[in-house]
Amino acid sequence: MIVDFHVHLFAAGHLPRRWFDALARYLASKRPATSSREELAAKLEGRILDPDATYLFADLDAAKIDVVVSHPLDYGVALGEPRSSPEEIVAHNAALQKRYAGRYISFTGIDPRRPGAAEFVRSTIRRFDLNGLNLYPMAGFDPASPESLAVCRVAMEENVPVMFHSGGAVFPMRARYGNPALLGDVQAELPDLKFIIGHAGFPYHWTDAVDVARRNPNAYLELSQWYKLASRNYGKFVEILAEIKHEMGTERILWGSDHLSGPAVGGDKSALTAWLDCIRRLPQASAEFSQEDVDMILGANAKRLLDLDETGHA
Repeated sequence: MIVDFHVHLFAAGHLPRRWFDALARYLASKRPATSSREELAAKLEGRILDPDATYLFADLDAAKIDVVVSHPLDYGVALGEPRSSPEEIVAHNAALQKRYAGRYISFTGIDPRRPGAAEFVRSTIRRFDLNGLNLYPMAGFDPASPESLAVCRVAMEENVPVMFHSGGAVFPMRARYGNPALLGDVQAELPDLKFIIGHAGFPYHWTDAVDVARRNPNAYLELSQWYKLASRNYGKFVEILAEIKHEMGTERILWGSDHLSGPAVGGDKSALTAWLDCIRRLPQASAEFSQEDVDMILGANAKRLLDLDETGHA
């Protein structure tokens, strides 16, 4: 079973306008400008939407990925409210989980600074049978703040893991809250909490991520975004992953893509197959890795963490 532990799916109204503006600003900084940021933002908005997961499942089938874990995002406090409320966004993902049972697993997600956030987490997990909580600290909150710890306690009580996004952040998000070293305070307060360090601190904080996770059997590293390194310098990627294995083994490493779906990123633009191959080739690239390591990273660890059966049902 191959599990992509990190995807995002958006419908119209799920994202604030400023999110598209921020993405357009970032893309414009990476390449010669062929249009204004305003024009680029308008183009992007319609090209990364996939409300019924048509593009997503076409990409999954092409890459032969069995199960995905989707993480609803709440950027409203940080960037201004989108047309859809957090409950509508989570309900949309829950409907896809029901429609694609055994292939689409959804977490709940909210900014913990919202009034009633803890009860929102509890009620959506129970009402929709969701499988975890997604938090995005770079929206502007310390993951060990009282508000964040409150929603994490609910997740712990409901026996589901928490995904903390970590690593880099696109302006105007607040990058300092993406440093996984902050999660050391979370695990000190809630030692029994199962949590995932999304992106494993990529690109600049991976050693902090390892330092937090290596001695905690409840902490996992998730590898989305690391394809950026693996695709341009595979040897360095293998070297770093071998160092991570040396520190904490591979039993708590999860493969993920951070895949967005839609016409701008799907089909022949998808990197899913190439990213999978980077993991599959590990035993040939280094004597540090075995086929068992590959199997654990690509799905066995996720299956154990989420208690999935052979058909992908939690």
